[in-house]
Amino acid sequence: MSAPGVLLGLFLVSLFTSLPLYRFTRRVRSAYTERYPAPPLTIGSLIWGHMPDVRRAVVGTRYTEWRNKFGMMYCLRGPLYEPIIVTGEPRAAFNILKYMSENFERLPSSRMGMGLWFGSKQQFTAEGTEHRRMRLYLNHAFTYKATREVSPVIFNLANQLCSHWKHTIENGEVNSATFDIREPILALTLDAISMTMLKHNMSASMGKTARILRRITKKPFGTALFTYLAGLFMRLLSYGVELPSPIRAARVLRGEIRAIAEDGWANVAEESGMHAKILDLFYSKRPKVEPISKAEMFSHIGSVLFGGTEPMASVISEYLYEMARLPEIQSKLRQELLDFCAKHQRELDHEDLMYPNVLPYLDCVTKEILRVRPPHTVITRYATKDIDIPIDFQPRKSPQKGLFPHIFVKAGMRIDIPVREGVNVDTIVWGDDAHEIVPERWMNIKSPPHRSYYIHAQGNILTFGDGPDLCIGRMFETRTCSQIVVSTLIMNFIFEPAEGVTLDFYQVGDTVKPKIRGRERQGVQLPLRVRKL
Repeated sequence: MSAPGVLLGLFLVSLFTSLPLYRFTRRVRSAYTERYPAPPLTIGSLIWGHMPDVRRAVVGTRYTEWRNKFGMMYCLRGPLYEPIIVTGEPRAAFNILKYMSENFERLPSSRMGMGLWFGSKQQFTAEGTEHRRMRLYLNHAFTYKATREVSPVIFNLANQLCSHWKHTIENGEVNSATFDIREPILALTLDAISMTMLKHNMSASMGKTARILRRITKKPFGTALFTYLAGLFMRLLSYGVELPSPIRAARVLRGEIRAIAEDGWANVAEESGMHAKILDLFYSKRPKVEPISKAEMFSHIGSVLFGGTEPMASVISEYLYEMARLPEIQSKLRQELLDFCAKHQRELDHEDLMYPNVLPYLDCVTKEILRVRPPHTVITRYATKDIDIPIDFQPRKSPQKGLFPHIFVKAGMRIDIPVREGVNVDTIVWGDDAHEIVPERWMNIKSPPHRSYYIHAQGNILTFGDGPDLCIGRMFETRTCSQIVVSTLIMNFIFEPAEGVTLDFYQVGDTVKPKIRGRERQGVQLPLRVRKL
C-alpha cells in the first residue's frame, strides 16, 4: 500500500474511534456538570482528570479551595474522565458510610491492590456479610482487655527510643539534636503491631517484611492507569477466590508472613503470659463465630501490619510536629503528665490513658490532633445501585426544589468524602477556628458541634471512618499506642521546629506524609529539633 493510502487509513481509523469517544465524554460531562459545579480541566488532565493535581498539591489547598468556591458538593474527574462526586456534607457522609452503607462499597481498584499484596481473604477486600464475619472474628484482638495486656510492650518500645535519642544527644556538644522523627516512629509502630499481634520483632529479624511494607506505603493503589482499569474488571470477579500476585515483592511478603505465623503457631498454645493476639484467634473456640482458615489468617496478618503501621506512624509524627509548632500546648501537656507522676509517685500505665478524666488535657489534645491531622485525606466509596441520598445543604447549580433535598447517584458512581479538608474541619460544623488546634474546645462539652451529630464515630469525626468500615484498631492506635508514645517522649524531651526547614504535607500512597519544601525529591522527611529535659 502506498504512503498516501496508509495515511488515509490512519486518518479514517482515528476519525471513527475519536468521534464516539468525544460524544461519550460530552454526554458524561453534560450529565453531571450541569447538575454540580466543577473545576476546569487542563489539556494535560484529559486522561487522568483532577487526581494528579490533587496528588501534587499540598494537603490543605485543593479541597479547601474547591470547598470555598463550589460549596459542600461538586464534581471532579477521575482517570478516563470518570465523574467523581465530592461531598463534605455531614448528613450525606452519614448516609453513605452508615445508614445506607449496604449500597456503597470501597473502590474495586483499591481492593484489588490490597488483594495483590496480601491476598483476597481479608477485611480490606471483603464486602457485605463476608466483611461482617471477618470483623466479628478480628474484634477479639482489639478489645479493651487485649490492648491493656499489650501496653507494656508499647511502653518498652517508647522507652527504647528515648534511650537512643538521649544517647545521641549526650554524645553531642549541645543539649539537643535534630532528628528525622518519621523513620524511627514508623519502625516503632511496625514493631508495636508485629510484637503485640504476632509476638515477632520486625526490627530484630533479618527478613524483608519491614522493608517491603515501607515500600508499598509509597505506592498508592488505584492511581496508575493499569491498576485503575484492572479495578474496573474486578467488579465482575468474585473476591472469594485467592488471586495469584504477579508482583515478586508481594510473593516474598506473603512467604515471610506465612513463616512468621507458622513459627508463632508452633508455640502459641504452649506459652503463658501475653499471647500473640491475632494468632490466638486461629486456635480460639468461640461460639456462634465461624472458624477461619490458615489462608485467611495469613491475609489478615498482612493487612493488619500494613493497615495499622502507616496510619499510626502518621498520627504520632504529626502529633509531635504540632507540639513543636505549638510550644504553649506542649508545655501545658508536659506539666499535666509530670504533675500526675509526681502526685502518684509512679509512672504512667495503660489505665491512666484509657480514662479521659484522669489526664483530661492529654485527652483533649489527642482529640484535636485526630480531628485536624487525620492520616487520610478522603474516604472513597462507589454506589452499587441507583439511590437517592438525603442531604441538608443544597448543591449550588442544582435545579432541585422542595423541602427534601437529596442527591441522585447512579450505580457505579464514585463518591469522595473529604476528611482532612472536609467534614473534620468544616467551619459550618466546627466554627471559624476549625483548622486550628484548640484543645479547650473539648473541655466541658455537653453536646457535639452543630451538625457533627450525624457522625456517630468517636468524637463525631471521620478520622477512622464510620459505620461498618469503622477502623477496627482505632482504640489500639489512639489510646494505647499513640498516647503511650507521645506521653513518654513529651516527658523526656522538648520538641522544636528544625531551623531553616519548612514542611509541607502531601498525599503519598494512602496516607498524608511530610516533605521539606524545596527538597521534595528527597522523599518523606520530618526533621524536628529534640532537646533533652
